[in-house]
Amino acid sequence: ASEMHDELGAGLSTIRLLSLAAKRHESDPTKSSRIDKIAQSAADVMEKMADIIWVMNSRNDSLENFIAYLRRYAGEYLETHEISLQFLKPDLIPAVSLSGEQRRNLLLAVKECLHNVVKHANATTVRLEFTINGYVSINIADNGVGMQESFLSLSSIPDNNLKSNGLNNLHYRMAAMGGSVIMENRQGLSVTLKTGLITK
Repeated sequence: ASEMHDELGAGLSTIRLLSLAAKRHESDPTKSSRIDKIAQSAADVMEKMADIIWVMNSRNDSLENFIAYLRRYAGEYLETHEISLQFLKPDLIPAVSLSGEQRRNLLLAVKECLHNVVKHANATTVRLEFTINGYVSINIADNGVGMQESFLSLSSIPDNNLKSNGLNNLHYRMAAMGGSVIMENRQGLSVTLKTGLITK
């Protein structure tokens, strides 16, 4: 994981920097737009690679580490889009281990929720809260426009006929963990990810 980070990260950073430098010397709008896409693609791959490496590292297998990583990611991601974050967690985090697959499913599920806020909600604030009461739940609530009722009534069991592939993935990831998804309109959209993780 460390070698992947060093080698691939350096190469992608170089591609992005060279693209940005090329754009500064390009006056043709069409070419400039293509260069922008190269730089953005490099940045996207760097983010995905960082997630993969984090998932691969067995030192990150605790719930406490996951919460810390998610707090940092959510804060940086939402700040980029000028959305404020209120992050809540219990004072005492139980010693719960997460496998790489569990960390991956949870991370991508929360990312999907945050992406939907940025893309669809027209929100200014997100409240992200961890609740631990025998099971681990994550609630992501925004102050945006909410969601169509037809989507809210969907079952937590994955449905291949869902119009939204993102929502389908969200339900699938939680079901794979023995959990579920609850979506409600509450002065914005509230999404509760019941993770299926059991605490002592």
